[in-house]
Amino acid sequence: MDGNIIRISLYAEKIPGKGEDAAPLCEVYTDHSGLVSVCDGLGGAGSVVYEDAGGIAHTAAYRASRLTNAVIAAYFSAYKKAPARQSCQSLVDDLKGKLTTALQEEAARIETAPSKLRSHLIKRLPTTLAALHFWEEDAASRLYRCCAIWAGDSRGYMLNSSRGLQQLTEDDLKSAGDALDNLINDSPLSNYINADVDFALHHRVISVPLPCVLLVATDGCFGYVPTPIHFEYLLVKHLIASASTQDWQDNLMVDLQDRAGDDISLALVALGWPSFEALKEDFQPRLAGLLQDYIVPFGRLDEKLARLTQEKETCAREKEELRRELWAKYKPTYVYDA
Repeated sequence: MDGNIIRISLYAEKIPGKGEDAAPLCEVYTDHSGLVSVCDGLGGAGSVVYEDAGGIAHTAAYRASRLTNAVIAAYFSAYKKAPARQSCQSLVDDLKGKLTTALQEEAARIETAPSKLRSHLIKRLPTTLAALHFWEEDAASRLYRCCAIWAGDSRGYMLNSSRGLQQLTEDDLKSAGDALDNLINDSPLSNYINADVDFALHHRVISVPLPCVLLVATDGCFGYVPTPIHFEYLLVKHLIASASTQDWQDNLMVDLQDRAGDDISLALVALGWPSFEALKEDFQPRLAGLLQDYIVPFGRLDEKLARLTQEKETCAREKEELRRELWAKYKPTYVYDA
C-alpha cells in the first residue's frame, strides 16, 4: 500500500511460457499519479512464429504484447517527471508515435525473411492495450483525473460502492453488440495496435471522485462469466471474503484461473480508502445488493436448468434401456422361421 492507494495485480499464462498476455503494469509514482495497464497479443492475427538469435521461438502476438508493455512502462515512468502536464490528446499522440516506431523497428529486426503466410488477417506484432493513467488534481476536494487509453477489446473500468462497475473503454469490435452480447458472439476486432497498418489509440478523460477503484483487464478475466454483473460480483465477493490485500489477489486469481480458457492479466488500484478494512466495509452493502438483485435470481434458474438437464439425461438412459428391453421381448417372433 502506498499511502492510501491499495494495489493488486494478477497474471497467469494458460500455457506456461507461451502466454500472449503481457504481465500487467501497476505503478504508483511519488507525485500522486500512477498507471494500470494490460496488453493482450492477438494469437490469430499474430500467429506467425519468430525465432530470436538464441533460438527461442515466440509468436508475433507474444512479442507484440511485451514490447507494447515495455514502451508504455518507459513512457509513463519518464512522463511523471515532466515539469508540466501536457494535454491527454498530445500525450496519446506522442505515445502512439513511440509505439508505432518501436513495433516497426522490431518487425524489421525479427523478419529476416518475409512470412510465407499471405492472408490479409495476418498482421505483424498485433496486440490490444487498455491503460488508465491517473493523477491527483485537487487534494482538498479528493478529486483525481484519469486518462483512459485503449485499442482492441481489453478493458478499463471504474468501480465504486454506489454505482458498481463501469466500463470506461469501448470494445473495438466489428459487431455492434454490448458487453453481454460480446460474451457469446466472438466478433472480430475492428482496431488494434500492430506494425503493418495505421491504428487508432482511443482515449477519454474522466473525473474520479474518491474513493474509487480503477481497474484494467484482458478478456481472459471478464470473458468467462455468464454476465458482466458476475465479473463485478467476483471482484467484490473476494474482496469481502479476504483478510488482506494479498488474500484478495490470491483468491481472485484462483477463481479466475478456474473459469478462464485464456491467459489472465489484471491490475487495479483502490484510491481514497484509509485501509483495506475500510475498503471492505464500504463494499459490504454493494455485495448484498448484487446477491439479492442479480446473482441469486440468476443462480436459481441456473440450478433449475442443471436439474432439468440431469433429468433429461436420466430419462434418455431409461428410454434407451426400455428400447432394448422391448426389442428383446419382440425379437423372437420378428424374424420369420419357416
